[in-house]
Amino acid sequence: DMSRRKRQSYYEYHPVFPFQSLNQADLEGYSYFFPEDHATGLHHKFLPSWPTPSGLTESSALGLCQEAIVNSTIGRSCGGLLGKRVEDAVDMCVKDLLLKDDFSWAEAFLPLLENECEKRVLEEINSNQQELQGSVEDLLVVLKCPSLCSGNGECMEWGCACFQGYSSYDCSILSDQVPEITELENGGLCDIRQSDCASVRAFGHGFRESSSLKCEISQLQHNGSHWLLGEPLIMPAAFQSAGIADCQLPSDGQQSHVMDLVDDKPLARWQIKISNDGFIYSNPKTMILYDGACQTCEPQESGLCTLKEKTCNIDGLCYGEGDTNPSSPCLLCRPDISKLTWSVVEDNQPPLLQTFQGTLQTFYGENFVYQFLASDPEGSTVLFTLESGPEGASLSPSGLLLWKAMSKNPHKLTFSLTDDCSAETKVEIEVNVKSCDCLNNGSCVTNVNFPPGSGRYLCACVPGFEGDLCQVNADECQPNRCAAGRCVDAINSYHCECPPELQG
Repeated sequence: DMSRRKRQSYYEYHPVFPFQSLNQADLEGYSYFFPEDHATGLHHKFLPSWPTPSGLTESSALGLCQEAIVNSTIGRSCGGLLGKRVEDAVDMCVKDLLLKDDFSWAEAFLPLLENECEKRVLEEINSNQQELQGSVEDLLVVLKCPSLCSGNGECMEWGCACFQGYSSYDCSILSDQVPEITELENGGLCDIRQSDCASVRAFGHGFRESSSLKCEISQLQHNGSHWLLGEPLIMPAAFQSAGIADCQLPSDGQQSHVMDLVDDKPLARWQIKISNDGFIYSNPKTMILYDGACQTCEPQESGLCTLKEKTCNIDGLCYGEGDTNPSSPCLLCRPDISKLTWSVVEDNQPPLLQTFQGTLQTFYGENFVYQFLASDPEGSTVLFTLESGPEGASLSPSGLLLWKAMSKNPHKLTFSLTDDCSAETKVEIEVNVKSCDCLNNGSCVTNVNFPPGSGRYLCACVPGFEGDLCQVNADECQPNRCAAGRCVDAINSYHCECPPELQG
């Protein structure tokens, strides 16, 4: 039902660690899982140990988990059917308390047990329908009304009907309860190089789904010694569950700060509160926007960041040492020369024409097409410019030569190669023009079986001639076309000389 679906979404959590895929057995065995339990490399980054920072010991954590899970309504009512699943949930609960140091995570396992209990009940009904009639009805009540409505409501056919002043699926929340933010996603830090930082996810308690759910966003400005709170903005909030809400962040503030000089102050610092009714707001939490290219930020009292070494701050944006200007590879970030302006590349090398086999050759009358190739050591785009050449020749900026050779003399092409930094290479190429040696009015056509610039051609013969150079007069009398007379071959024709007694 709807309340069950909402409760399942209560414990959504999006970790910053990639988690391993669960196999089919995992998926069949559990209807819920917690990605951080399956995170790769998690224990290489953090090595938690007992006691936790709050002083929680392993034995006290075990006691808390047993109380929350084994002694819960679902644990007591369905423990017989759940069997080892209850122990598994307790074990996972203890591990979560070690990692999170927050007892509210113990409750996360109750939906898992409810889901598993429901599955076991259905299996038992199908196999032992009559024997379990009474106990199944009791279990269905527990599943319909978690924690028996916490004593603050009446269990109905569709679930808990809460008494006045209480709400939620189990009637555990006071309707006028002030929401609480326990933490912001990623500790309230957002790197503009990694995200658009348009919203932030808040974790906490007591969020309610309503049109009145709002976020109050107040900008914090640093006056040189401390932070001053600006006028609050009321921004939309997206309800995810009673413990998760997403706050939209102002977009205009981000843009105005990007152009400021980046120093030890973050690009933007916001104070965030959440209200269920638009009047009573939660405790505040701080959100920090920073530029990860130049700054290192940690959640701390001062709210300031650390400026990275060997970076440039140009026009309000950060660049690492050796980064090139987005619009010109001739300009580099050289913090040893200047941290506030671009530095010109000192050792820029000119472009190079890629080698080709010997002199270029074409033949008389060919529509000569040849693509020159060049490269630049720094990776710039190379521009070709024709400076001199035979009449009718053209060279595109990308190096494509077009020319119809109508003279048999050798010709020279002179052109330049220029990179984005204006470094130039002059090139002179000689093009030899071969004569077309096809006979008997045959014409030369480019032989595409050889690379361009080789001058190789084939002869296209007129009707009546054949051979490589069209030197052979084709014998139209083969096979003999004259029945009794003599066949006389001509160019692309023949005639028959008939004996006196025949004609035709």
